[in-house]
Amino acid sequence: MLRPLAALLLAAGVLLAAPAVAAQEADPAVRLDGASLDEARQVALDAAARRGWSAIAVEPRRITLEQTLPGPAPRLERPAETLVRVYATFLPDGDDVLVQVQAIRIDAPETPTERRTDLTGPYRDNLMNALRALQGHWASRFTVLDPPPRARPAARPGQAHLGTWAYYAERYAEARGCRLADAGAELLDADSDAELHRVPCRDGTAILVRCHLGECGAAR
Repeated sequence: MLRPLAALLLAAGVLLAAPAVAAQEADPAVRLDGASLDEARQVALDAAARRGWSAIAVEPRRITLEQTLPGPAPRLERPAETLVRVYATFLPDGDDVLVQVQAIRIDAPETPTERRTDLTGPYRDNLMNALRALQGHWASRFTVLDPPPRARPAARPGQAHLGTWAYYAERYAEARGCRLADAGAELLDADSDAELHRVPCRDGTAILVRCHLGECGAAR
């Protein structure tokens, strides 16, 4: 049961929220430099939505996120379910905001056999990876990449330059209504941790997508 859950947490790449209790000193946390409470909360919600998490509660200083894991074969009239719930708490600290998270698993929710398990400790590394991705997304918010004037190696005829994050750039474009053209994402520019892609759509338009450490958004 735990192995599929670990894969989900790694794939989600977004903070989880834990039970409505005060955050402990040992809880996974990162600092968002120069963020306001509203900005920290919104960037976390945006990242969660891109990774398929549902926000089931939004408060000024905390959000609660949830995803459903498939359970064993359904019995009787109710399908078995396992929920992963994450609590993200936003703590002002001077000009910054500290984001702390906790995570729980809920087996057979809303049934007489409901069972809750604290995952914050066992999955601390996964939660920290998600928080660092959030921190990187916040740090890159003002970065703008323009197609560079320098020459690039020529691709073979009919083949676009591919980047590490091409797959994620295409998924971002599809989520915004683009029906991908056969050519796929073309890499326009790249540095050590960011890439600029042009994603062509079947209607003849194209979307410029910037990906930073796997987090993709519209290029300005």
